[in-house]
Amino acid sequence: MPNCFQLIDKAAGKPAVFAQIDDRMCADFNVVPHANNYYCSWYDIIGFKLALGWDFDRIEADHADPSDEFDVRILRITKWLRERYESAAWYERKGM
Repeated sequence: MPNCFQLIDKAAGKPAVFAQIDDRMCADFNVVPHANNYYCSWYDIIGFKLALGWDFDRIEADHADPSDEFDVRILRITKWLRERYESAAWYERKGM
């Protein structure tokens, strides 16, 4: 049974498209979007934790080491996402 998540745009009040989130994030962080990968693998790292039911507070706490360059980047991205989106998580399963 897969765990799923959505990011709801706070301004628009509706689900956002992950690729568009990445484009917006890259523009705000002044980096060129990659053709095939999300910026700093945010979808695979942060998205995975959101799909597991973690909230932004827990993700920030998990990446709170200021001496770790990776944690600093993930923390910055998490804060950026929190400012603009709300997360919704659920799991799907087939009927028995």
